Amino acid sequence: MGKTKKKRLKKHRNNPTSEMTQETPENIQMSNGEEDHVENGQSKSDSFIENILEKLQCSATEERECACLIVASVVSQPDAIRKLLEAKIVKIVAPFMVDKSVELQQVAVGCLRNLSVDARSEECSEMVNQDVMTPLVSLLKQYDCDWHNMADYKVHLAIHEDILVQAINLLWNLSERSEVAMKIFNQENLVHVMLRNLDPVANGMTLSLAIAQCLHIVTEDNPVVSAFICKDEILIKIKSYLENNHDSLNHLLFKTLLSGTLYNCITCDMSSITGSFTEVIVTTLAKCLHEDLTKYISELGCEKRPQASGDKPDPAEDNMEVDESKQTESGDVLVEGQMEKEVTEIINLLNAQQTALEIVTNLCCTNDEAEDWEEIDSSDASSDDFSEVIDSDRVTTTDEKGLDSSLLSPLCVPSEIHSLFVANNLVELVLSKTVPLEDDIQDKIHKHKNGNKLKKSISQVQSRALLCISNLSAGMDSEALGGLDGLHTIWQQLSQSAFNKQVQCNVQHMEGITSAMRSVIQKLAELESPKFADCTVADLQFLFELGHHYEEPDVRVNVIRVVSSIGCILSKQQEPHQLLRDIGVFLLVIAVKDSELHVVAEALDCIMDIFAEDHLNDLMKEVNMIGKLQQLTPTLKVKVNQQRSKGHWEHLPVIHIVRSNLARFIKYKSALIR
Repeated sequence: MGKTKKKRLKKHRNNPTSEMTQETPENIQMSNGEEDHVENGQSKSDSFIENILEKLQCSATEERECACLIVASVVSQPDAIRKLLEAKIVKIVAPFMVDKSVELQQVAVGCLRNLSVDARSEECSEMVNQDVMTPLVSLLKQYDCDWHNMADYKVHLAIHEDILVQAINLLWNLSERSEVAMKIFNQENLVHVMLRNLDPVANGMTLSLAIAQCLHIVTEDNPVVSAFICKDEILIKIKSYLENNHDSLNHLLFKTLLSGTLYNCITCDMSSITGSFTEVIVTTLAKCLHEDLTKYISELGCEKRPQASGDKPDPAEDNMEVDESKQTESGDVLVEGQMEKEVTEIINLLNAQQTALEIVTNLCCTNDEAEDWEEIDSSDASSDDFSEVIDSDRVTTTDEKGLDSSLLSPLCVPSEIHSLFVANNLVELVLSKTVPLEDDIQDKIHKHKNGNKLKKSISQVQSRALLCISNLSAGMDSEALGGLDGLHTIWQQLSQSAFNKQVQCNVQHMEGITSAMRSVIQKLAELESPKFADCTVADLQFLFELGHHYEEPDVRVNVIRVVSSIGCILSKQQEPHQLLRDIGVFLLVIAVKDSELHVVAEALDCIMDIFAEDHLNDLMKEVNMIGKLQQLTPTLKVKVNQQRSKGHWEHLPVIHIVRSNLARFIKYKSALIR
């Protein structure tokens, strides 16, 4: 039934690298007490905004700076962004980014950056409508020069560095969420400003990271920027950054983001980058994934922390020397600033590994695969037209092992990438990121004041790693996955994770685990693992429970496919395996009772795959399978028509195939089973 669509991961969003560095007024509320009482029909928030507008339009620069700081401090409050945009705050503040006062520039760009962080896509579009891009472009072009060595900039060098970082972050947010902003980015050739200030040795890691994050975003599906970056001299320069010996945690994030940028350029134009660049991309990703998170968490707060593998002194790192006189009298605790730096570096490592996993996952998907699915997913034809979209040869085709031949796609990771994955031990590295942390490490995270932030990032890395294993298992040959023994080890590890009650509460984790289980069981089926014959009802009971009761439909679909793979192998035995009856009942219950039409379609398709063999007809008769399928047919037709009338097209290609096949299946089996 159709081909399995491997997951292509979208880039995750980190918070832009730097926050506003200025002191902002504390505990400011848009409606903060009795002094904001309603007057002349105005609400407290209206009065607050009116006061801000007055300060912003004051002639005194200090008043305008204060107003910008206040706006920056309230943007995360409920409904604040909408009200500020309605008051045309951006139109007033944006010109301050090119004011003659660098202090006002700094607070203005920081204010707008904060506004863009919490803004939705439509709100970012409104910021662009209020002409934030004109002064932002002018500001950025002021740094398209050797500004570090110019006298006017040297006077306030630290402020200028912060202005540029905040401006890059603002540009990043707007370009990601507004097509108009991205169009302006291309038209104004702002990538030139980015590349000019990319060198971390010359410009510092904070600025370089902000630019790398921005480049990683703006090169996605952007042929204009990708073509510019693919010039030989630029590629050589980027490659030199990836091949240097600086491997601090911040540098790992920097290199990983640049690898993602190169990957984006490859997907835009495969002919633009040679194999040597592909090699350096995969090598960089492997180095990033090789870093052991627990090593850094275990040393968090200790005087001597481990360095990244192969790390050497790094002139690009921000200078944060620890003043020993500021330590506590016992000397056991580092100063607060050093602690914050350590946490930031660990978060950067997690962000780097998450990005690396996304790139590896997507490297397993060819562009042709993506285009095939876009054609089907975007089709808005009627269900009767889907037969023209889908190759009829895919309908109910099974291979000699009884498995859906369309699911057993040939090796789809390009040979060059496959060889690099094997050489860099990518499968083992990715698998290591799926393993839960030891109890003592989890306890240390739980007790840390930034523990929740660390937990969230760790969870995201684990989820990405699980989906990555799914694609690797589907796309690489069995030998590269460790053969039968290696695949059984992966299966056992995934099964143990799925049993964990805490993991079951995390939908992302469960989707990743069951997706990986689905890919691994397919590989085991291809290899005809002898352990299938030893399966019992008890072995599958946990999967049956997940398939019946888990809330996320995609998890239920994955479980159905896992069970189906086992059933297809067992169905080839001439003596019907006792487990097939339980598998058949499990699939029938889902087909009859599940509320999601595409889940029902998957279950029906699996029934037809497993019970296509005539020697299983007695077993089908025992559970009255044909009778129940006949009862289901009218209901299925009604549900398909309802879904089509509502414009829900995503799963209709698959559902159409099942509906067509089911009628033929029932007709054929009815003639044999009486």
